[in-house]
This record gives sequence, structure tokens and C-alpha cells, in this order.
Amino acid sequence: MNYINSSYFAPIFLDYLRNIKEVENCGYWQLPFIPYTFSKYQSSPLKVFYIGRDTYYWCEYDAMYDDNEQIVPELYLHNNADYVSVGNIEKDWNKSGSFWGMVGKLHLQLLTGVYHQSINELTENDWNLLEGIGYGNLFSIELLDTLKKKKYISKEDGKKRSEYDDIKDFTGYNSLRAFAEPFENLKTIFSAYGEPDIVFILSWAEKDDFFEGLDYEFQKDWYENNMRSVYTSNNHKTKVIWSMHPNRFRYKKMNPQKMCQYLCDTAYSLLENK
Repeated sequence: MNYINSSYFAPIFLDYLRNIKEVENCGYWQLPFIPYTFSKYQSSPLKVFYIGRDTYYWCEYDAMYDDNEQIVPELYLHNNADYVSVGNIEKDWNKSGSFWGMVGKLHLQLLTGVYHQSINELTENDWNLLEGIGYGNLFSIELLDTLKKKKYISKEDGKKRSEYDDIKDFTGYNSLRAFAEPFENLKTIFSAYGEPDIVFILSWAEKDDFFEGLDYEFQKDWYENNMRSVYTSNNHKTKVIWSMHPNRFRYKKMNPQKMCQYLCDTAYSLLENK
């Protein structure tokens, strides 16, 4: 079973539920993504978090989550942490440009030195290592660009719509995003799970407040445009490697195996210099 630090996140999530009462009819019904770890993260030989941009579908609002303040947080946090598991890696392994396919290959190459093109090559030990992943997102509430991609046929008039079209109150939607900000930064991950060795951010998106409250600095000598940014701290061991979404690799016709090696080499060099 995946793990989430309920004692840390429960009061923050309760605050979120209280805050959204004023904007609950804005037309957006998804609850926030909250970072968590797979089942064997704490025993992993190398602790690594993988950060995406935002989700594409997540847990939707249900009244049961705020009926009883003593029970509700754990119920939602459990559902949130079970939404994506190693099963998603298995399902997406062969999908070109997929986030989870890339994460699985990158994680195993980082820990074992071996790139697995075929999922059939994975050993029992490999599957156990995949259970050691930490998962976060830069944005806990889906961005408008994501909502525009979520198409469906309206039952009312039979016309194609997107979830972007469902937003009735953009000020309210922006308030939801603001209320979810406590789930979106590196300091939150540190507080909930301790300091990982490496954080890979696989989205070339701007998020300056990801480092809010911490002393992380951009390392210009490591920078390669649209490929890699590196951030380190004088007071925290975690090295942050910021790169592109795997779908961008595919669009640019970059070899995924070479990209895994590139990111692994970056991580190895940073860990040697800690």
C-alpha cells in the first residue's frame, strides 16, 4: 500500500475543505493532488522523488470527505495515495512519451545501472525497487491547459465540450489553486517525508515558489537550455534536477535511453559532490 503522512497533511487538507466552501460552485470539482510515496520508499537505498506538472484526472470532490472532521482527512488522503501505483508504470511502460513509463525506466537505471527497454526484463528485485518511488506535482490543481484537453460529449445538447468550458467562475478556480499551494513545494515534501537524495522535476514549467522557505540556488554551470537546470542548497542534502516532460523528449525525437543516461549521469555527479 502506498504511504502518505496523514498526521502532517490532515490539518492542511481540512483547511482546504473549509476554504473551498466559498468557491465550491466555480465549476471545478477535482480535489487537490497531495504528494505521497510508494510502499517501499522508506527502505529504498536511494530516496528519489519524481515531480510532474499537474495531474490529468484525479480524485473528484465527494461530500463524504467533509462530513466528519475526525475521519474525513484520512479517507481522502488514502484515496489520493492509491490513485497512482506501480501498476501505472507497468501499464505505461511501452507508451512513447509517457511520464510513468519514463519514471520507471529512469528509476531502475539510476539504482541498478541498467536500462530496460522491455518490461519483460524486470526481475522481482526490479519491481521491489519501483515500489520505492516518491511522487509529487508542481501544481495540485489541474491547469487550464490541461482542462482544455479533457473533452467529453455533453448529455444536455450532445455537443463536444471540455472541462475548461465547465468553469463558471475563474476567480473561484484561481482561489482553489491558491488554497492548494501548501501541497506544492519542496519544503512540504521535506516536512512530510524527510529529505530525499534526488528530486527529478520532469516538466519544463516555471514554478518559483517550489523552493519557497528554502535556500536553494540555481547552478548556472549545469544549465542546458530546455534540457536541464540544477538546484542545490547549503543546508539540505537533496539535489534537484529540473528537466522536460518525457513527451517533450518524444516531440524533439530524443532517444529515451540517452535521456535516462543523461539524467542519471547528472544525478551521479551531484551525489559524488555532496
